[in-house]
Amino acid sequence: MEIMQEKMFALMQEWESGDQSPREFCSSHIIKEHIFYYWRKKYTKSKAPCEEGFVPLNIGTQGSLDVPMVEIAY
Repeated sequence: MEIMQEKMFALMQEWESGDQSPREFCSSHIIKEHIFYYWRKKYTKSKAPCEEGFVPLNIGTQGSLDVPMVEIAY
């Protein structure tokens, strides 16, 4: 699996640096489009920064009621 990932990630880098559409790229490399999109998603996720661990939780009050308020954003 690791060899396949290396191969496909190299193809994704090649596609990014080129000017072909996904369809043209797939045709010239004999790759099915659904396979291309599967690996493009994995490749994109692998480049995204990983946000793990704890995040600060700010608890404030809302208006003059002094009701604790928690806002969760994801």
